[in-house]
This record gives sequence, structure tokens and C-alpha cells, in this order.
Amino acid sequence: MLMKILNTELAGQTFELKKGENILGRSPECDIVLLLPGISKKHASIVVRNDEVLVTDLRSSNGTTVNGVRILKKEVRPNKDKVSFHQVIVEFVTPMVSNTSSYQDVDHPSTITNRPMNGSLALQANLQTSNALNPEIQNTENLQPLEVAKKYVDEVVLAGVYKLFESFKYNQVLFLFIFGFVLLSTFLAVMPMISLTKSSVEQESQRRALTIARNLAISNQTALQQNLETAVSIRAAEKEEGVQVALILSSKDGHVIAPTANLGSYPNLPFVHKARKQSHEIVEQIDDELIGASVPIQVYHPQLGPQVIAYSMVLYNMGAIAIDSSRYVSLAAQIFALMLFAGFILYLLLMKSNQQIMKQLAFQLDEAITSDSKNISSKYQVDYLDKVILNINTLLLNRGNQNTTNTTDPLQAIVQVASLSTSPILIIDSDNVIQSLNPATEDLLGMREIHLKNQSLESISDESLKISIQDLIAQLEVQPMQPAIHTLNFLDVSYQIEVSRLQFSSPTHSYYLVSFKKMENEFL
Repeated sequence: MLMKILNTELAGQTFELKKGENILGRSPECDIVLLLPGISKKHASIVVRNDEVLVTDLRSSNGTTVNGVRILKKEVRPNKDKVSFHQVIVEFVTPMVSNTSSYQDVDHPSTITNRPMNGSLALQANLQTSNALNPEIQNTENLQPLEVAKKYVDEVVLAGVYKLFESFKYNQVLFLFIFGFVLLSTFLAVMPMISLTKSSVEQESQRRALTIARNLAISNQTALQQNLETAVSIRAAEKEEGVQVALILSSKDGHVIAPTANLGSYPNLPFVHKARKQSHEIVEQIDDELIGASVPIQVYHPQLGPQVIAYSMVLYNMGAIAIDSSRYVSLAAQIFALMLFAGFILYLLLMKSNQQIMKQLAFQLDEAITSDSKNISSKYQVDYLDKVILNINTLLLNRGNQNTTNTTDPLQAIVQVASLSTSPILIIDSDNVIQSLNPATEDLLGMREIHLKNQSLESISDESLKISIQDLIAQLEVQPMQPAIHTLNFLDVSYQIEVSRLQFSSPTHSYYLVSFKKMENEFL
């Protein structure tokens, strides 16, 4: 693994990283020594494992960023992510080989070093070069789990969702989504209630079973102390609703003392055997319906102290206080009805909002076509709507140019249309020359149009932004059907930068639209 410096006076210099940890900083003890302003003595740790790179900031004074976002620890993608140690921007590249058997970087084909590769490394490099140059070859071996999941969602799940809009009308698909949301919400609301209710019923049933067993023990304690087994009775317990079995058992051999109908028998029940081994009260859930409770009946012996002479046991059927299943069905029906009403309101709001945005855009477009207007606008904050309006205004302006001069000047149209957008927009050509920018971009970059227009991309002071734009353009050329997007930080605010190819582009000369979207709820 190599680390290549992209700016400062060390631009182009590379450092070979060893397997394991590499310390970067100004101290001579570091593995990578950078004697540059802003670099701490021990600035960061770079851990290399196979094709993976983990960058950790070592509490440096000026911090470490990845793609413009400050980090404490982050896994970096070689040949893709840009890492900044203070103002020193670097990237990590895997060794590549060309026809002259020299190490090369796919994205930056300048020669790095002339040390030859062995056969297996050269073969691996050739395979990596082939994958990088062929956009149809999808290599997911080095992707992180989150990236694999995102790739699956984008290419499989969302692809299926988009197919729905090809087969059905928008309002039908929206209704299907909301109805599914209502069903899922009803299920998620009812199931916890059922679980909570069942738990409450179990606790109350156990409390009642133990109370009945205690009362049964207290009422028969005197008769048992006097060895009057014929006076022992369980009638009070049998009258309680839910009591399935009530027993008074001898502690000596476990025979039944009461009820008299079972006198002298030995019940063969797992709970009875377990309870007879205990000298304290127990209550437990035997199955979904039955609860067992046992209370020892004690007498005091002058020499031996408290002695258990019998057990009061109750088997209680919790169905006596359980909620009927029909009530659960009724509860689910009520929640479903409420959620359905809320879903219908949500459906109307989304439909009306979408219709209003499209109606306003269609009305302006119709008016522009009939009145030879060259400008439409929108007051709604909707992603990608600014880009649609920008393209429409470009077409309208182009139409006006054709009507007056029968010639089309794409550059003039692009420059005039760029000023119509309220979002930060930058337009550059394939020669990396800035053709236009609007006031919002001036405020964002802190530079005026007079200093940037018709100047090279290098005139932008932010190094990370320049590198990101160049990388996005290269990505767009290799995979024109995939969105070219990066995230960068400006003054502690994260922006999503997207580059798209404008329609006036030709095979020999291209124009690119660079748009900036402020990221909401970002934790930096």
C-alpha cells in the first residue's frame, strides 16, 4: 500500500506503508515524517491490513479529515477517499503495474516508483486495472458491509420499487405504500399491547394463586398442629374462580390429606415433586394456562425449631382473568381504523403537494411556451427540481437564440441560465475552465466571480473541493449512468456535491454542472 501526497511542496511524493500500524507526524520517531506546518509530532495512525486502511487521529492539534469531514477513526477506501492531515491532502493507492512493470495509480497514472513486481503481484495488479477500467465489472470483495447493503438496496430493492411506477400510476403506487405502512404500523402497535397484557395477566394470576394457597395454609394450620387431619378442608379454595386443583399434602411421605376424596393418594405431578423439596413459598408458570403455587405449613418444635408438617398447593387456571381473544381482534380493528384514517390524510397531503408542485411547474412551462418567455422558477425546496428548471430554462433560452439568429451558442446559454438558480451552482468545461457561477456559489466559496470566471479549476482555494470535482468528473466519464456524488465540509457544514453532464456537451467538448446541497442533521 502506498500513500501519495496531492498538494503542498511534497505533491507527488509517495510513501510505502508497511503491514500493520504506521505513525505519521513531525517526530523523527514516526514511520512517515512530514516536516510541514500544522502537522503534530504524532498526528495520526495508519493501519494497513491487506487492502484495508484504517486512519485514526492521535489527538492532533489541527485534526484529520476524510473527504472533508473531520474524523477520530475511519476506514478509508484506497483509490477513492481523500484524507487530509491538517492541510496536507493524501490518498492511499494500491500498487499497479503497466507495460513497463512500474507501479502506477489507476486514477493518477503518473509513475510512482520503478521497483519491479513479482509475478503474482503483477497478475493481481493487472486484474485490478482491468476492473477499474471496465465499469461493467463489479468488484464487491473490498466493500464494507454497509456499502454492500447500500449497493443491494440501490440496485435491487429500489430498482423493484421504480418498476412499480412503470407499471402503475403514481397515485396507485403511493396508495399501496401507505396501505402497507398502515398494516405494518397496526401490527407493530398491537403486538406489544398483546405481549404486555399477557405479561400482566400472568403476574396477576400468580399473585392470586399464591394468595389462595396462603389462605388455605392459614385456615388449616391449627388442625394440622393438633394432628386432626379429618378437620382439614379445602372448600374455601375450591370456591375461588380459576382454582383447578387444591391440595393439602403431608411433608413426611407426600400423601394427600385433603380433599378427603383423594385421602392417602400420592399425586404424580412434576410441580408437586418440586414443591415438596422446598421449605419456602414458590409460584411458577407450569404452561400457557396453568400456574402452580405452594406454601409450606410449619409448626414450632421446642428443640428443633420451625418444622414443615404439610404443604398447601394450588393449581390455578389463568384463563379466569385472561382477556378473550375477541377483545384483541377488536383492539386491532380499532387501531387499524385509526391508522387507516391517518394514512388517508397522509395520502391526500402527499398527493396534493406533488400535484401542486407539478401544476405550478406545468403552468409556468405552458405560459413560457405560449409567450416566448425564457425563464421559469419554483419557490418549492425540492431536491433536483432546481436542476430540472435549469435545464428547462436552458432549452427556452436556446429556443430564443434560434428564433433570432438561427444559431446556438451553448456556452452563452449555460452562462446565462446559471444565474437563475438560488442554490450554489458551478459550471466548468472539460478543460477544467470555470465558465460560470452564481452569487450563492460566491458566498459558499468566499471568492468573487471576477476571480474565478474563465479561470482554471486550480484557482479555487479549497484543495479538497478541487480534488473532489476532478474525481467526480472522472467517475462520471467512466460510469455516466451512476450519480457522481461526494460529501465535503465547508466551515463546519457538510455539503453534498454532485456533478452532472449538461445536455449541450458534445463528444469532443463537455460542460459539467456542479451543484451543492446542504446536508441536514449531520453529526460532524
